[in-house]
Amino acid sequence: MTALAPRRTGPADPATLPAHTAVDHWLSPAARAAIEAGVPESTRRAYARDWSAFAAWCAERGRAPMPATAQTVTEYVTHLTAVPSARTGRPLAPPSIERALAAIRTMHQAADAGPPQTKAARKVLAGYRERLALAKDPAARPRKADPAVPDALRAMLATLDRATLAGKCDAVALLLGYACAARVSELAALDIADVAETSDGLLVTVYRRKIKKFTEAAIPYGRVPATCPVRAVRDLLAAMDRPAAPPGRCWCASTGTAASLRPCAGKAAPSATRPGG
Repeated sequence: MTALAPRRTGPADPATLPAHTAVDHWLSPAARAAIEAGVPESTRRAYARDWSAFAAWCAERGRAPMPATAQTVTEYVTHLTAVPSARTGRPLAPPSIERALAAIRTMHQAADAGPPQTKAARKVLAGYRERLALAKDPAARPRKADPAVPDALRAMLATLDRATLAGKCDAVALLLGYACAARVSELAALDIADVAETSDGLLVTVYRRKIKKFTEAAIPYGRVPATCPVRAVRDLLAAMDRPAAPPGRCWCASTGTAASLRPCAGKAAPSATRPGG
């Protein structure tokens, strides 16, 4: 009987492993595109702006933006904490500087250049954040959008001419967005088929961009008809002369505000493409 070989319990000897070749570090265009698709468009735009600002700063000082040294990045962060920006008239807030650092590292990784060390730069940022906090500067606190309160919602609805198609659409954008706690981009991406009628009101399927998941929001009838999202949706669909759930977008486009959403009346709009579908 042949004796069994002892089972190896430790890590493999590196000398016995095959060496990596160039192909092991190669990414196809399809894989690169798939990686890019995993980053929200708004983040890509912000990173592009941050990178352009960094590259321009480097050009003015004769420094190389890529591959950037740790010293260059540290000097840049020091600059951002001290020099007022053209847009606000004051130095950038810590979250904006964090994003700039992320943009620099991301651009290096996308170009297959080793990302620069940011340990010293982050110490500069930590000191800046502490100075702001000790000075009770609002920039030291995370910025959050103020939620719409019922009184503000009613005031916005009062400005609409709900006898018009545009007014009906704006009312749905406000009421449905409020009821679903949806971002404008999430609201703009809704298909009419994503809004299903139930015996209790509506069931709205929303793709949450922040968590990259679909969620379902049950929307009941409101007690006041003028602020009822269910009645507003039905009113809009009737005005659009649509059946309950045909294919197509609820709105043609969004330019960043609820009032810019416009119903797809009289023409077919492309259906939203869900991940994996």
